[in-house]
Amino acid sequence: MKAMYNACSYSEPVTIYCDSQRVVNMMNLNWKPKVYKQDIASMRALLKTRPNISVELIASHSSNKQDSNNMVDRLAKSYSMM
Repeated sequence: MKAMYNACSYSEPVTIYCDSQRVVNMMNLNWKPKVYKQDIASMRALLKTRPNISVELIASHSSNKQDSNNMVDRLAKSYSMM
């Protein structure tokens, strides 16, 4: 959610990558959430007002140290330490 709010400050296209098919479908296909309903509703409303922000699925973890999901996890962990 923090990434989505931070993406609002950019006018150029921003892609938010997520390894959860459920989360991506809740954002893109309006699947109904079982928990965090208010947070999901807020993020959906934000996406409707910001066509430059997209949410895309990324493959989950693999043993390959160079895979995109591991890179995203490293970036997210380093960002959360700021």
